[in-house]
Amino acid sequence: MIIWSLESTQGSGGRLDVRQIVDRLWRFLPYIHAVPPVRVAVSDPHELVVAGIGALLARFPDRVELLDWSDCAEADVVLYGVDAEKPASHDAGLHQLLRNTSAQVFAFGWNKESPGALAASACGVHGFAHKQLTAEQLVDLIEVAHDTRSHRRTDLSDDSECHPEVLAAGLTRRESQVLSLIASGLSNGEIADALYLSINSIKTYIRSAYHKIGVQRRSQAVLWATRHGLAAAPVEEAAPLLRRPG
Repeated sequence: MIIWSLESTQGSGGRLDVRQIVDRLWRFLPYIHAVPPVRVAVSDPHELVVAGIGALLARFPDRVELLDWSDCAEADVVLYGVDAEKPASHDAGLHQLLRNTSAQVFAFGWNKESPGALAASACGVHGFAHKQLTAEQLVDLIEVAHDTRSHRRTDLSDDSECHPEVLAAGLTRRESQVLSLIASGLSNGEIADALYLSINSIKTYIRSAYHKIGVQRRSQAVLWATRHGLAAAPVEEAAPLLRRPG
């Protein structure tokens, strides 16, 4: 440990000896390690936004390093642009990114209440970064995100729960599965066979799910499930994955 006190730099007579100070600093220099810049990757539907953010971050080379998106697996922080104009939907790319990186992933947009931002939040992003931030504020946010990052999260939702309205409805995993199979055109009996449950259990899940999403008829449930990304894989592919307790 290096301990450097004011008294140790005083010459005879108690006065500061500048030459001694410089000499000590020079000798301690090899032990002083610069903090490496935070590695940042940016994804956005608009190429101009990516170029603009890159130009802003380039003003702080000692604090942040911009990576190509192809190297995003090496990033400490990811800014993931969300399109406020498009309706909320399941973003498979974001879903995969969140589950395969230890980086802090921030939705990046104009309005944290936009459909795209809400969908990203439901999918599991770590926070929201506003596009109105100044360059200095954005770099500050990136550094704070990096300093507080944790290991890969294990509390992320399944594909079927990534839509904000699915999350808000409070559907259980089994109810989401049943709605997904209904949307695929299966009858109650076929759903019971696929999930290895009794027909009465399926009816119970259906009643509960219908109540939560505010529908009364099967056609309404199919429409709701389709709009909210609950489309299922073919039964022969999905059945082995659905053998989980309700």
